[in-house]
Amino acid sequence: MKRLSKDAFVLPTGFLHVPLFQQFRGNLRREFAENESAAWIPIETSLLVRYEFAACSLQTRYIFVAILLLCGLRGTDRIPANTRFLANSLAADERTVKKAIAELLSANLLSEKERIEEEKETHTEQTEKLAVSVDLKNQTESNGHLSKFSLDECFKYVEVCRSKGEPVKNAKGLANHLFKSGESDVFILATLYPEKREEADRKVYGEPRAFLEEACAVCFGSKMEVVEERGARNCPHCKNERGQSVGKQPVGESL
Repeated sequence: MKRLSKDAFVLPTGFLHVPLFQQFRGNLRREFAENESAAWIPIETSLLVRYEFAACSLQTRYIFVAILLLCGLRGTDRIPANTRFLANSLAADERTVKKAIAELLSANLLSEKERIEEEKETHTEQTEKLAVSVDLKNQTESNGHLSKFSLDECFKYVEVCRSKGEPVKNAKGLANHLFKSGESDVFILATLYPEKREEADRKVYGEPRAFLEEACAVCFGSKMEVVEERGARNCPHCKNERGQSVGKQPVGESL
């Protein structure tokens, strides 16, 4: 990105990438594994305490939140770099959008496609080399497959996914792939054996913490507590057994 003056910028053409979009959506999908195919609009309250976000100007922060919403609507982490299109989509003037994009690029909250693709290729190459060596070792220890579930269980999971409307063209082929790779074991466990998933969670996190339907008395449902002169943090009053703030009032606790 070349900067010409304080108010004039040469912006990239084509598409911009929003790295946090996929990260936030991935976090939600891991938390709600049984609904892997859901179309999320992923904005986490953790965004509020990110330094690179907090250091941006107020207008730029508003624009970035609107960009995350636009990504959710489009279902992709790519947005057109056309500032006129973005200005119309985000209900903002074009000059404000240009300044915001320049600031977001500088803060690495947006990335240019060419750099992302180059990094992705490098990462993919390294991952493939590591996967080959790990796979050769694991296959000798697991009779050629990595899943802890049987082929029949993998097939049952695929059938459940297809019954929910997921576009599965070759059920047997996909089941065989999951059986060999083991990459969806967490989803298979949550889908076929939810009681075992709960039992495993209890061993790790302890008994589930009960909550009322009413909002937390500290954060009022925002999941964030504002500490005077220190900023915001995840609300400690409404954390569940996993340490995640849920925004609801815990049973049997009051201020």
